[in-house]
Amino acid sequence: LSVLEVFAWDADDATEGTNARITYSIEKNVIHDKSGEAIFNVHPQSGLITTALCCLDRETTPEYQIQVVAADGGGLKGTGTVIVRLADENDNSPRLARMHWELEVDETFGDGPPSNITLLELTAADPDTKNNFSYK
Repeated sequence: LSVLEVFAWDADDATEGTNARITYSIEKNVIHDKSGEAIFNVHPQSGLITTALCCLDRETTPEYQIQVVAADGGGLKGTGTVIVRLADENDNSPRLARMHWELEVDETFGDGPPSNITLLELTAADPDTKNNFSYK
């Protein structure tokens, strides 16, 4: 998955010679807890940053920070910080606070309890930022 493309230029060697060639690398990457692999890659010539692993999860880690280096052919380099904030997807199911609910209603209500009485309040939680759930 492409994340973004970084770009650098060398003001004193803008277009010609070895020093004009810029290569990109990641100096400080984020390591995936389970696999031990680096999470991001950068293409050395284009500066395109991509994810090295599938399926980043905002609920686990909402933001990543990496340090990218741009180096010219003469060994001079500059660094920059890239912050990647994950947008949330509706990928988690809501969970009710309890698995079993019981309710006892007085039979003297006749046609039913008055509409202004709360008989039971259900609560649910959803780790997604947009809690798109309803009770039925």
